[in-house]
Amino acid sequence: LKTGRGYGVRLLYLFFLAGAALLAAAPFLAPWLAAHDQDPADALYGTFSHVCHQIPSRCLRVFGRPTAVCGRCLGVYLGILAGALAYPFLRGLGGTKLPERRVFLALSLPLAADVLGNFFRLWNSGTWVRLAAGFSWSVVLPFFILPALTEIVLRLEKRRGGRNPGGGLHFSGRQNTISPAKRTPHGAE
Repeated sequence: LKTGRGYGVRLLYLFFLAGAALLAAAPFLAPWLAAHDQDPADALYGTFSHVCHQIPSRCLRVFGRPTAVCGRCLGVYLGILAGALAYPFLRGLGGTKLPERRVFLALSLPLAADVLGNFFRLWNSGTWVRLAAGFSWSVVLPFFILPALTEIVLRLEKRRGGRNPGGGLHFSGRQNTISPAKRTPHGAE
């Protein structure tokens, strides 16, 4: 990774992707840890209890235990990860254009129908239906979140002239080794 224009955007994307992967993996990690009598399982279940009801009948079962979140929440987390993985291939990095609102609204309909149908007791969706509804809604979220964050990063880079004031490391184009960042304008190595 070289410093200069686009460095912050690539770094932002990598952090977002890592966060999405962690968020999608953690609900599966809790039952694995519980199956192996590991203390951190309680901490993970406790952490997710603040954002999810964790009703066992609405959770997937992994390693003989319920995941740390219900199917709908798991679908949301997996959708964010899938959207983050697809984002650079569909939109590229560095763009700040948001998708049309109707895309978000259309992908929100399955989730809204599922939530409202269950709330008004018109039906009781199974775990896989809830997971699919959460996934369909959240897969588009990175396409709104990443352009907004990219706009912020690009403005910050522009404000400081694309420089990396902290120095750091970059990969040299002439060598396959890591070398200390040079304090010269980008491209004048």
